[in-house]
Amino acid sequence: MSYQFLTLNDLHLGLRDLVQVRLPTHGDLHAVRSYGPRLAARLAEIVASPGAAAGGEPFAAELSETDAVHDGYGGAIWHLSEALLRAPKVSEALRATLTAVRERVIPELAELKRSHADEAAAAARREPELAAMKAELKAIPTPDGRTLYDWCAGYLRAGKELDGLLQRRADVAPADRSGLGTLRGRCVGMLNRFRAALADELDDDASQAAAVDAALFAYLDALEAKRAAAGAVTEAAKPAEPVAPTKPSNAPAPVTRPSVAPPTN
Repeated sequence: MSYQFLTLNDLHLGLRDLVQVRLPTHGDLHAVRSYGPRLAARLAEIVASPGAAAGGEPFAAELSETDAVHDGYGGAIWHLSEALLRAPKVSEALRATLTAVRERVIPELAELKRSHADEAAAAARREPELAAMKAELKAIPTPDGRTLYDWCAGYLRAGKELDGLLQRRADVAPADRSGLGTLRGRCVGMLNRFRAALADELDDDASQAAAVDAALFAYLDALEAKRAAAGAVTEAAKPAEPVAPTKPSNAPAPVTRPSVAPPTN
């Protein structure tokens, strides 16, 4: 099996698994000793490449972590207020505070599915309103030993942090990804040569060759199969080429005349 569809992200995962986990258990093979250091060097190139594994977006990890905090607080606030508003015998004062939280902090859960920029803008708009509800919110305990004010403050603070991260991203020059296509090609080519060399080395023992091949390339094969299947689905989903309609002819249809046999003498 030759690799064709692996992306650079696939190679990042697959080479890390191959070099760090699988190759050390087969160090007695000449092909492993020969190609192991070179594959490790390709893996190091991928790791060092700007944006190779993160889509080239600066602060992607930080934005993801901050968004998780933001959405965690937002969901907790919404569900706690929902539970208390549904509970019987809730005082009118508490009900009024919870209703204000819904209106001023998180009106609906769908807000947590919006873009980072939308979430940051909402936090900036709502932060001034939190101070007006501080006393009432501090009187509402939360299951973690804090108060609803702490949760609301954490929610809006995370939204403001999203804004700061987006600003920092804007100040960073886009990563130069011009050489990543070449790097991918070199990695795929080396993997295919390594696999061929291994098969050649174990040519006299078909069962061992199959076992070693499976042991070393199982993860990479799974990644390749997934990419190939995704490509096949995409290709199948393409609309068929429309058939050009036949242009009607204005010429009259030919008239067929019955054949007349020649007279016989």
